[in-house]
Formats: sequence, C-alpha cells, structure tokens
Amino acid sequence: MNSHRSFSFASLLLCVGLIAGCAASSHQRVPLPAQNVVVTRPDLTRIYFVREDPNVLHKGGVNVLDGDMEIGTLTNGTFLCWERAGGRTLGRAFYGGVDPSKGSVDGVVDLDCAAGRAYYFKVVVDREGGKPVITAVDVPDGQKLVAERRPANKD
Repeated sequence: MNSHRSFSFASLLLCVGLIAGCAASSHQRVPLPAQNVVVTRPDLTRIYFVREDPNVLHKGGVNVLDGDMEIGTLTNGTFLCWERAGGRTLGRAFYGGVDPSKGSVDGVVDLDCAAGRAYYFKVVVDREGGKPVITAVDVPDGQKLVAERRPANKD
C-alpha cells in the first residue's frame, strides 16, 4: 500500500511540474526591430530586456511594460527588444509567482534612454520574494546575453 501511495505522489508531483513548466510562454506584443542594426532610425532608442534566472523555481513569465505600453512576457532563455522615441520613462516588470497569495510582484527601473543608442537590462526574479530585479548591463555584456537567448515568441 505504501509503494502505491509513493507512486501516486510521485506521479502527482511530475504532473504539477510539467504543468508549471508549460504554463509560461514568452511573447512580444510590439514589433521586433531588425537585429542587424543598432537602431532603425536615429531618433529612436532601442531597449533590450533579457531574462536571467538561475533559480529553477521561478519559471513563470515576467510581464514587461515601458511606461503604459505592454511590451511582452519574458521566460527563461528569452529576450524582449523594442524601439521608441528617446527620453525617460518608467520600466516595470511584474512576476506572478507560484504562491497565488502573494499576488503579482513588481520591479521598477528608470529607462532614461537617449536616441540613437541601444540599452540592455537584465531581469532576475529574486529567489526569496519573487520580485523582478532589473539591472542595467553595459553594451558588450548585453550583446553577449542577447546572443545566448532567443527572441520572445510573437503573438
């Protein structure tokens, strides 16, 4: 009888793990600019958000906004890239953690991005509280991070 319970419990954990792993999907809601140039026009700035999560427990998507504009959802191994007029806005990232009682946890970053340049930001979901931590990354490191990932899937 105990082996039957152990098998049932193991099967349940496997199913929950598979469902949790498949539940999150990446997508980009704004146009993905051509990747063979720094910016498509000199009056625009290009912004990259790159997901980097060494913690395997945080598989859920991170929803990203630039001001009030929804950019998309990041999952592990993906990046978002968009262009907009140069200037300052507030970047926000929301993570809906595994524990529904915590609600959606958000991280904020100042997107003071001049026209004609590309900016790179790394997004890591905090291990303890599930808060997305957004950190600016220099251009060479940012380019390396982007090269190691794939673009978020288009809707």
